[in-house]
Amino acid sequence: MGSNIERREYRREARNISVVIKAQEGPECWPGVIRDLSMGGVGVFSKTYIPCEGLIHLEIESNSGQRVSCQGRIVWCREKAKEKDGMNFFAGVELISPVPKEYIQLLEWFSGCVL
Repeated sequence: MGSNIERREYRREARNISVVIKAQEGPECWPGVIRDLSMGGVGVFSKTYIPCEGLIHLEIESNSGQRVSCQGRIVWCREKAKEKDGMNFFAGVELISPVPKEYIQLLEWFSGCVL
C-alpha cells in the first residue's frame, strides 16, 4: 500500500499572479496565472497548451506591481477540466539557477518567512 504523502523538495505558496511565458528562441508567448510558486518552480494556468521544448523566460508581475524575470523550462503541461475563465491547461515550470534575488524576495513576501 503506497503512501499519499506528497514529496516536494520545496514548500509551495498558493497565489494568483500574472505571468507571461516567452520562448527563448522564437516569438511565441503564453499569458497565464501562477497558481503556486516555490524556490524550484511554478505552477501556471494557461488558456493554451505550452509545449515542453527548450528554455523559456518568465515575466512575473505581482498584484503589488513588482516585476520579476527568470529563466526556466516547461516540465509538463496538462489539459484540465473546462473552466469559465478559459484557463484550461496547467503547466509545471522548473526554474533554472541562479534564481534572481527579486524572485526570492517575492517568494519571501508571499510566504512571510525568510528562506
